[in-house]
Amino acid sequence: MTSDDNAPQSYSFRNRFKLIQNQRLDSGDALEIPLATSDVESVVIRGAKAPEGEDTPNFVSKTDDLVLLGEEYADAGSASTAGRKWRHVLAAVLARESLGVDFGPDDQTAPHAEITYAANEDPPELFKQIGVKAGDRVIWDDGYKLTVYRTHPKPRFISAEFGTPTISLSGWLARFQERVQVAERTYAPWGNSRQLAYRLIHSALRDPNPETRHVQLVTAAETLVDERPKPADVVVALRALMSHVEDWAESPPDEAINEGTLKCLKDILREDERESITQAGAQQAEAVLTAVYRGEAPGKFFKKVYDQRSRLVHGLKRKQKRPSVEQLREVNPDLLKFVLDLLDAMPE
Repeated sequence: MTSDDNAPQSYSFRNRFKLIQNQRLDSGDALEIPLATSDVESVVIRGAKAPEGEDTPNFVSKTDDLVLLGEEYADAGSASTAGRKWRHVLAAVLARESLGVDFGPDDQTAPHAEITYAANEDPPELFKQIGVKAGDRVIWDDGYKLTVYRTHPKPRFISAEFGTPTISLSGWLARFQERVQVAERTYAPWGNSRQLAYRLIHSALRDPNPETRHVQLVTAAETLVDERPKPADVVVALRALMSHVEDWAESPPDEAINEGTLKCLKDILREDERESITQAGAQQAEAVLTAVYRGEAPGKFFKKVYDQRSRLVHGLKRKQKRPSVEQLREVNPDLLKFVLDLLDAMPE
């Protein structure tokens, strides 16, 4: 039996996550970064444990393999809800730092395998080599995911994946903690579009290819666009045209159009009742953003990057000139800022 056996029952969440290669958090020699400390919850970031066992120092700044840990929740549901919230908070803040991150499956509390060795039970030799002792509770930490578990007795997490050291940037930690606090205070549960947008952003940040990074960032912005109908007078005119097309189908055989052509024309007219993604996105960006991106207003910038993506993806078919890799490399940092600004400015 461990010393934690008589502690009040509570639940914790744990989410291993990984930064893109050669990116680290600047926390000096700290073993953890506190994010929240209150009577309600305690949330920190730690480095994933080294192979010698949990007692081996593993500075947060020296690894890309990290753990988001929240403790002392009243029940498993509360721990799961808090875990999802803090994943979202970190995803938003780290994106602002241009740090791509992989938290694993979105909004799923994954099952876990665990075992508690009796006080007189000898663990397997492999576990003993990494510090597991008789009486220990062990949870197998087998990937990047959100896990909820009983807090006591305190478990040891065993994993075969570990990070590598690198240098970090001075002055980063204070700014990071401040941004986390702001993001947590203003947090509201994410809808599907926002979740998808952040998944695309972090996928782009992990992607070294400027072309595919550009496609993912523009697509992230596109997920936030609310397609709207065109002005009422335009819709009325289009429906009048639809009536003429339907009348055309009733014309004498030598003047009528076939069913395939009729369906195609009707589909085009129905589609034209809604604003194009380019126009709708530009209008919405202008409505919520005031910044200038590469010298251009938000709406004009959206049209530009959307056109670049279209030429990148469809250029050969439409005989349009593809944007160069250098052009995309130059615009992508501003595109990232644009998408993040859009996420911050648009209500959930």
